[in-house]
This record gives sequence, structure tokens and C-alpha cells, in this order.
Amino acid sequence: MAPPEQIVLPKVTVDFYSASNKAIPVKDGKIAESNRLPTPAKSSNNYHLVSERVNSLAPSIQHEDSDSDQEDTTLGGVLRKCAILHVEGGGKCFWPSQLLGEVLTVQRIRTELDEYVDLFPKFYRRDANIQLAERIRERYIVIFALLCLLSKGFCIQQFIAEQVKDSHLPFLIDRRDSCKLFSATTNQPIRSFQKSQLKTIKWQPHERDYIVSYQDSFFPVVFGLDQSGRAQHRDFDNEVILPFMLSETSSTTQQGGFATVDQVEVHPYCHSFQNILPSIRTKNLFAMKKLHNHPNKTQKQRQEDFEKEVRMLNRFANLRHDHLVRLLASWSRPRSSVREYCLLFPLARCDLDLYWVQHSMSDTTTRWIAKQILGLTDALRSIHDPPSDALKPPDQRRYGRHGDLKPENILWYDSPHDQHGILVIADLGASAVNSLWSRSAVGNEAIQHTPRYKPPECDLRGGKISRSYDIWTFGCILLELVCWCLEGQDGRHAFFLERFAPYPTGLQTDMFFDIKPAVNGTYVVLVKEGVTKRIASLHRHPGCTEFIHDLLYLIEEQMIVAISETTNRITSAGLYDTVHRMKVRMDGDHRYYKTPSKMPRPSTRFDPVQAVFQPRMLDQLQSRVEGLGIHSGPTQRTKSEQQLQNMEYE
Repeated sequence: MAPPEQIVLPKVTVDFYSASNKAIPVKDGKIAESNRLPTPAKSSNNYHLVSERVNSLAPSIQHEDSDSDQEDTTLGGVLRKCAILHVEGGGKCFWPSQLLGEVLTVQRIRTELDEYVDLFPKFYRRDANIQLAERIRERYIVIFALLCLLSKGFCIQQFIAEQVKDSHLPFLIDRRDSCKLFSATTNQPIRSFQKSQLKTIKWQPHERDYIVSYQDSFFPVVFGLDQSGRAQHRDFDNEVILPFMLSETSSTTQQGGFATVDQVEVHPYCHSFQNILPSIRTKNLFAMKKLHNHPNKTQKQRQEDFEKEVRMLNRFANLRHDHLVRLLASWSRPRSSVREYCLLFPLARCDLDLYWVQHSMSDTTTRWIAKQILGLTDALRSIHDPPSDALKPPDQRRYGRHGDLKPENILWYDSPHDQHGILVIADLGASAVNSLWSRSAVGNEAIQHTPRYKPPECDLRGGKISRSYDIWTFGCILLELVCWCLEGQDGRHAFFLERFAPYPTGLQTDMFFDIKPAVNGTYVVLVKEGVTKRIASLHRHPGCTEFIHDLLYLIEEQMIVAISETTNRITSAGLYDTVHRMKVRMDGDHRYYKTPSKMPRPSTRFDPVQAVFQPRMLDQLQSRVEGLGIHSGPTQRTKSEQQLQNMEYE
């Protein structure tokens, strides 16, 4: 393989004392025990890439007669050109093991060794260099690379004689004793760094320090799932090299209240995710979610929150659904005085909310939308009622809920199988999994709601966050989707204004339900008038097809429904069956989704539901009862507090 084309970059100043954490105390002439073991780099055979290059990484160690303006054709020069620039900048770089193997071929190593024959004939012979090159490549390739970067490749014979191999890495350093280096596996000093057999060659302290500072660059983290197909968690130290490349695509993409999401490009030799995400196209781009260091939480509380989120994400890992986001890796590492907790996901192009802004119905098709609704519904069904072997422990049937469905948590990915992409449910860390006896028994105070999409039972006495909660929120999303399909982003904005009104808490909200006082000092909950009017106007839209009519009926009559003693929302299984029938009809009759039609029948409307609120909500209502309007018509009886507490849908 020919050396890659040189790219001229500014010179880099190397800080030789940046690896101070590797300094260790010496006791009784021996190095102290270290828990840190080298992490052999694994490689992927799916890609061939010689990536970003950097001309000057190593310190300015040059032969006296060298010309800095000439191209460095030594093996050290080739390594510098092929180094992968790290996203953190400052000259930081890395060499994946597969890339190192492509650069340090037997022939290249032999060519380098041949350069040493005239200089050190006692140690190097051309007729023996081929066997020596093979030996170096097999067991000493990293040590040889480090030596070449320091223009000391000729010292490799002494390391071979001392039997100091790559398996002895990482080397540890005692900076109190002329930067003496020790083997991490034997805890013994490495003589090859102290006194060279080549009498004219001496090792300077800064050179030994350089070895320690850059040895980790040859062992970047390699991401991959474990044998069970779940994300691996690892706790890293300060020196770890995460394989994030410096590129134009590296940027902070989102800042939230609980986490920051960075877009990172992972070198293709440093992950094995190429074949486990068949329905989406990542192009080696991933989303790194970093949890914020909450000032009111201890380190232990932050760790527990992180572990809980990872546990929840991994519970759904075995579902392997195309429309469910997948956790790929998790890790922690020290940052300042605290540990930083991170999660790695496939990077989406945007979320559904941004997709609506950036695209119009003309860019997509009704068939694609129906396909995505069916896929999302099936994903929700999988969360609510996962197969008995999909969640652990396998001997106990368990049920789940998402708990925070919203357009921001539905992601749009490029897909190799569909030119329009694919929609995927994300943020499963907010999800919960409960046993048969408690699957709907999560109190309404125990979950953080997205106010726009929360259902009425969130404020009721005895109300629980159940799977039915997800049906309401998904119905709200689908209704906004229909607005976008027929009227574009302007229609969505108009719908927002129609819902925007004061809530009894004193806030202006765009929720989908209202609270009104009724006779005798009671209260009722009902779907907002702006919602029912908007649905009616969509039915009358000149572009409304029979498919859209059926979707609106489903939303209004079985999803955005206030629960009462006699009225429940559709289950996710029932929802999937209904949408599946619609999709089958669409596939067999193009008029169903292409030909506009009049509204086949009036919508079924439900009377407001009597409501008994939690004490805190009741206090707010009583202080703001004026201006809410009085409901004097028929009502439905609410479920009793016990019925709400025991609420389960069949």
C-alpha cells in the first residue's frame, strides 16, 4: 500500500506532561500495583479507510541533517500522516489497530529495518529482516510504532531481547526518577528505556514521557454489543481514547434540561454496528448523550439515575424492532471532580417535530405515512406487551409503557430500504416496565409529563400512569400529523393557537383537554372544543380521503378520549389491528388513500366526565374557578378512585 497523500497542517506543540495520572508511587524499589490493564483493540473487516491525516504529532526529534521542508518518508512519517485526528483537537489523535496493521505491513517494516543495516550492522542484517519484520508485526507492532514516531525504531531489537511485548502495555511512569518506565503486567522497570545496547543512543526523560503520553492512542475504544446483543457498559479512566474523529459533522446538536446530545463520528474500524442497524443508515455518525451534573444530586444519585436509564433501555434491547431506537453503548469517565455518564445511539437526521417544519406533504407519500404509523403502532404494542422471551426475567410476564411520547421523541432516519426514511420511537429511558400486578400502578406524581400531551387522568385522585396514557399521547401526535398532511405546518400552528388557553394552574397551555366547573361545586374534564372543531374541519377538507377519515375517527373515538366508568381507550394491540386493516385496504385499493371523499358519518362524541381531583389540583381550581365557564349538560360518571388505581385495559 502506497503512503497516503500528504496533507499540510500547522505544526503541533506536544505537552509532554499531560499524562500525569499515570505517575504511580514506588514502594521498596518496585512499582505499586495498578488495576489498569491494556484494552486490546478489536477491528471491523467491513470498511477500508485511511482517514484524516496529521503531519506533525510527535515532538521535533529529527536527524541533524534533516530538512523540515522535505516530506518525511520514514515509517514514523507515514504513521503521522495516517493518524486520525481526534474531535478534542489540540493534536490529539489515534490509530485503530486495523489501520495500524494496514500501515505497518511486513514489507514496510522490512524496508524500515533495512535502513538500520548500515547504521547498526551488529543488530540488523538484510537476510534476517523479513523474519524480524514478521515477528515485530505479530507481537511488537505498537511498541515499534511508538519507537518509529520518536525516530528510534532501531531500538526494537533491545525490547525483543528483553521480551517486552505489546501485551506489557500500558507502561507506567515514575516521574520522580528520571521518568523511569515500568511494565503494567510485571511491575518491573523496563531496562530498554534506561540503557541502550546501542552505545551512541540515549533515552531522554521527555522521550520516555512521550511514550506514556501517546501509548493509549494505539488502543482507542472499540464499540460493540455483547454476546446477548445488548449494549456494553464500561467505566473508563482519564487516559481512554474514545474513537471520535475530528470532522465537519462533529457538533453539539441539542441542549436539554437533563442532558446534552453531541453528534460524533466514530471511526469505522472502532465499532461493529454496521450490520446490526439494517433499517437505518448512520454513515458512522452517532448521538452521544451526556447526562448533566445536577447540582442538587450527589454522585451516588447521578449514578443511580444513569444505571436506571441504562437498565430500562437494555430491557427493550431484545425486541430489536425497526421502529424502536437502540442503545449501542454506555460508559462513564472522570471529568473534573465528577464522573461523566454517556450513552451512544444511532444519530437521527431530525425528530418528527423538525421533520414537519422541513418537509411538506408533497415530499412524501400517504402510503409512506401509513407505513410509518403502522410501524410506530407495532413498536408501541411491543413496549406495552412484549413477547414473554423478550424481557428478563423470562419466567415472569412483564408489561411496559413509554410515558413521554411526543414529536421530539420520534426520530427520522435515512433508510437504505425507503427513500423517505423511517420514523423511530426514542427516549425509552423514560419508559417503565411493570409486572402483571403493577403494570398500571405508577402514580401520576411519579412521572414527568410533557404538559401538551398529558391526558386528564394525570390530575385525578387515584389516577395512574398506565399504558392508556401512551394511547392518548400517540393520538395527539397522530392528529397533528393529519393537520400537517392536509394543511402543512401552517395548519399545525393554527391548531396550536386553537388549543392555547389558560389552565387552572395559571399557566397558558396547548393541552388537548379542558377542566370546567359543573353544578353543585363539582368539576368535569372534556376534550377541548378546539380539538373537536379542528377534527371536524379536517373531515371537511377538500383533500381528505377515506383513509384520512378513518384515521380521524380512530383518533377522536378511541384515542383522545377522557376515561370514564364506561369508556376506555383502545389498546395498543387493538390499535395495531385497526391500522393494519387500513394499510391492507390501502395496498389493495389506491382510491382509498388517493381519492378525496366526503365524511361518511358523523363522529361519535362523548359527554364530559365527572372528575375528582387531587387535593393540590383542587386548591388551584378553587382559586381560579372564575373564567373557566360552567358546564350544565349531561356528564359521564368517572371511575372510582379504586377503579383508577386498579386500571388495566384488556
